[in-house]
Amino acid sequence: MSIRNRFLYQNALILAATIFVTVLSSYIFSGIYGGLHRSERVETVLLAEHTTVADTLSIGAVQIREILIAAEGQEKEYTYNNIAYFVKVEKYKAGGVDYTLITLTPRDKENGYNQGLIRVTLCAFGASFAIALFVAWVYNGKHMVCPIENLQRATNDLVTGKLDKHIRIEGEGEVRALAQSVELLRQRLLEADSERNKAEEERKFLISSISHDLKTPVAAVRGYIEGVQEGIADTPEKKQQYLEKAVKKTTLLTKMIEDLLLYARLDMQQIQFTPERTEIGAYVQDVLEDRAILTAVAKLENTLHRKTYVSIDRVRFARVLQNILDNANKYAGESPVTVSLYETKASVIIAVTDTGCGIPKDAVDKIFTRFYRVNDARTADGSGGLGLAIAKQLTEGLGGKIWAVSEEGKGTSIRIALPKEDGDETNPDH
Repeated sequence: MSIRNRFLYQNALILAATIFVTVLSSYIFSGIYGGLHRSERVETVLLAEHTTVADTLSIGAVQIREILIAAEGQEKEYTYNNIAYFVKVEKYKAGGVDYTLITLTPRDKENGYNQGLIRVTLCAFGASFAIALFVAWVYNGKHMVCPIENLQRATNDLVTGKLDKHIRIEGEGEVRALAQSVELLRQRLLEADSERNKAEEERKFLISSISHDLKTPVAAVRGYIEGVQEGIADTPEKKQQYLEKAVKKTTLLTKMIEDLLLYARLDMQQIQFTPERTEIGAYVQDVLEDRAILTAVAKLENTLHRKTYVSIDRVRFARVLQNILDNANKYAGESPVTVSLYETKASVIIAVTDTGCGIPKDAVDKIFTRFYRVNDARTADGSGGLGLAIAKQLTEGLGGKIWAVSEEGKGTSIRIALPKEDGDETNPDH
């Protein structure tokens, strides 16, 4: 029930209760008054065709005429034996005879009844109305006013940034709904504040990580160039060696900057994907052949028994495989890296497996977080800690799933699941 209808209902209830109590009090007063004053005599005279049939006062014809004349006057009063009476005349016909009934009520009795009835009516009305208002005041105070006041204090806390205090859900109707909405708002603000603090911490961490990661190769490049300038590299061969190292460091520095820009665009969802229907076996083989120039040659194990197609952005997904291969080669050392292809009912699985040092169990789920390294010590290899984070973003952007399986001392396997496309063909080479 809305607040408007609730107040309308309360007002109607108060009015009905007041009227009921007033009428009931008047009825009770009439009964009590009549019982207490029953001994006060009411005189009657009954006439039939102007002949007295019954007369409790034993009056004569002259007095009867005077009474009838008084009944026609404005005051309708008649005094007999020093007693003032109110006169009431009723006429009726029975058995063909006209009767006239004269009722004489002592004026003191009539006035007392009227005055008493007025007093009782006013008192009953005032008392019942006051009690009804008090009950409504208590009810509204408990179910509406107090909840609104509590809600006002709670919203003031929200304005001042006090978001930890739970808002009580109380009241009825719109008041309760409003309290629920404000509590939901508080929770959303608390979540937003938490996200803001988290984002601020990540921003500080990002700045710190970028500063450290960029500082290392920049310092190395500067050192090699100063070595050439200051004559430390005093032979043509040594100068060439210094310059080649400086170029290598600038190449790593360029890659780190490209990774940062790509991750920022992915994080802001500014990357547009162009999916193409691709035969995954031949595609992975081509990527491995291209990467053989930069990394150790990975062994391909293709267990697909037919040409299996997926929908991928070929350029973007090549970056995924390249980042995973770079990561595997870095931690595998001299150990071989194996790229396996197999399928399930709905997906193609690509697994890049090394036999390196492995990852601790509590760190497996964290390796796809930006700037996370299993070894907290920062290295000078030019790695910005974004390779696997970018691979995760790109894979999920293409509708795939990426995860890691690892055991310390035995190696790590990074696996990617891609949804299969319809229209696979049997591969005669398998």
